[in-house]
Parts: sequence; structure tokens; C-alpha cells
Amino acid sequence: MKTNFAKVMGDVALNSISAVMPIAILQIVILPAMGRYLGENPYGLVLALVSLISLIALPLGNALNNTRLLKNIDYSENSLQGDFNIILLCSFMLNILLVALGCLYYLHGGAPLDTLLVVAIACLNLLREYFVVAFRLELNYKAILLNNTYLCVGYLVGLILFLYFIPCWQLIYLCGGALSLLYVINRQTLHREPLRLTDLFRDTLKMDAILVFTSFLGTIASYADKLVILPLLGSAAVSVYFSASIFSKIISITVTPISGVLLSYLPKIKCFSTKNLFMLVLVTTVFGLIGTVVCIWMSGPVLRCLYPGWAERSMELVPMLTLSGVFLAISSIVNPFVLRFCKISLQILISAVDAILYLVCAYMFYSYLGLVGFCYGVLVSSILRVVIKCVIYWRKASRSV
Repeated sequence: MKTNFAKVMGDVALNSISAVMPIAILQIVILPAMGRYLGENPYGLVLALVSLISLIALPLGNALNNTRLLKNIDYSENSLQGDFNIILLCSFMLNILLVALGCLYYLHGGAPLDTLLVVAIACLNLLREYFVVAFRLELNYKAILLNNTYLCVGYLVGLILFLYFIPCWQLIYLCGGALSLLYVINRQTLHREPLRLTDLFRDTLKMDAILVFTSFLGTIASYADKLVILPLLGSAAVSVYFSASIFSKIISITVTPISGVLLSYLPKIKCFSTKNLFMLVLVTTVFGLIGTVVCIWMSGPVLRCLYPGWAERSMELVPMLTLSGVFLAISSIVNPFVLRFCKISLQILISAVDAILYLVCAYMFYSYLGLVGFCYGVLVSSILRVVIKCVIYWRKASRSV
């Protein structure tokens, strides 16, 4: 299939804007306001719980989303409906169990209302993460942009409720997730598909299980850091680390949507040259490095404005974490090609190696240099992740020539 280059670039732009909007609102408005309101230690605990939600709900929802993208042609060609909502229901129950157990650990078995609300946020995130695939199937990135606009409006409404009416931080994420999910539900029909098994169920379930596992391992580098730092260094260190990582998140989230658009188009593309992938990685690297320089230059005034209580401690970590974000973004660009053109079983090995490298490097450097060392370890593991994926794709491509 011949794909219009301008259309692909337009979708990349729309998807990038869609992804940046909620991240920008959270990083620049919502989270700093929460930090000033809650204080350093309670804020660190909240960040850990939000990371727990993301580490569990996002892989479950995103894996089913990608499975639907990759398997949808098989279902359409065979005029089949079913399987996906059964897998979604199982993912939903697993999500509730794992998030609840995580809350029991980090909240030390107390605060049942907090646990219930955190589980509710995770459920909303899982559902919206899957059902938005309807827009990706249609290549309707305008709808994705509008969906994230509703998400941002919900966050702002929740922030107002939190600051002036009900001192419950979960309201922010509940309002955002609920408003976004309502929009998605009203614009697609995937939730109406029958709870029915088809002949493709076994293959679809296998693919989803592999993608859940690999997505979870891949998400560790983005969200497990706060969960690891909390028991090692305390909640105050989580606040300092998170504040320093806001530039990394913005760079990573700005670039990462390219991989989402690529994965939407790749099922329709039979081949993609190594040269084109190299150019894509090179352009991403150049823009990422330029962004890193800008972020380091801006870090002082921005952090003093957003997090005056602990800005000076965070500034020391900005260079390492921002560079880590660049390499994580490059990794996300390469990943759809590995997923599309290499055996899916390779994803398990790659993701397992990524997770092991991350944990080993972060802990090894932490042992010598504390929080600063932890950041160096994250950077080293991010670089190695890119190298491993590029080598695997290059070897696959060279054998197929």
C-alpha cells in the first residue's frame, strides 16, 4: 500500500500535540500546584501511587490497544467479532487486583478510601487506553486530539475541586479520566462487541499476553523509578527526582507519539528500509539533543517557579534525566519496527534485557552515589536499550536483503 507521506507527517504532528497537551498540563500546572499544596513528603507518596497506576494500567490497556491494531485485519477479513472484550474484562480484573495490592504495600494497609479511589483511577485509565484504539484504526488523529482536550479540561476541573472544595488529590485524575472516557465511549462502538470467543482467540490472547509482559517491562524505565526510590531514599527524594525529570518527560512524550502513528501504518506497509529508519533515528537524536540543551538552560528558572521548595536539589539531576528521556524516545521509535518486522517472541527477550539492565545499572550506580548515581544508571540503561534494538533490527533487515 502506498502511503501519503504528508498524511503520515500530519498524523505525527496531531498525535504529538495530543500527547503533549495532558503532559504539559500535568507537569506545568497540576502537579506543581499539588506539590505546593501537599508539601515535599506527602507529594512524594502521591507521585509513587500515580506511578503505580501507570505501571499497571497503561501496559494492560496499551497492549490490548496494539493487539487490536495488529490483529484487526484478520478479524475483518474473516468477518469475526468477539474476543477483545473478554480479554479486556480479564485485564480489568487483573488491574484491580494488582493496583489494590500495590496500594496496600505503599499505604501500609491503611486508608481504604484512598485505595478505592486509586483503583478507580487505574480502571478509567485502562478502559480509555484500549477504547481509543477505535480512532487509531480509522487513522482519526483529530479525534485523539479532541479526546486529550477533554482529558485536560477534566484535570483542570479536578484541580479546582481539590484546591478549593474537597482536599482529595484523586479527584484530579478521576475527573480527567471520566470526561475523556465519556467522549471515547460516545464516539466508537468497540464496547458493544459481543463477549464471544472466536477461532482467533488463542492467537489473539497469546499476542496480548506477550505485549502486556513486554509493555510492562518497557514501562519500568518510565514509572518504576519513583516506586524504587521511595523505599530506598524516602518520599522527599521522590519529589526531588520527579521535579528534575519533567523535562525528560516532555521530550520523551513529544517524540514517542511518532511510534504510535508508525504502528498504525506499519501493518499496511510491507517493508521499510534500514536507511529510512536510520534517518528517522538521526533526526530524533538531533532534535532531542537540541531539546536537552534548551531544557538544561531553562531548568533553573522553571524549577524555581514550579517547585521552589526543592528546586536547587532537583537541578543537579536535570542533565542526566533529560538525556535519558531522549534515548527512551529513540527507543520508542525503533520499537514498532522490531515489533512489526521481527518475530514477536523477540519482544520478550528484548524487554527482559531492558528491565534487567535498568534495575542493575540504577541500583549499581545508586550504591555509590545515591540519588545522583541512580540517575546516571538510568541514563546508561537508556543508551544500551537503543543500541540493543537497533542491532536486532539491523541484523534482521540484513538477513532479509
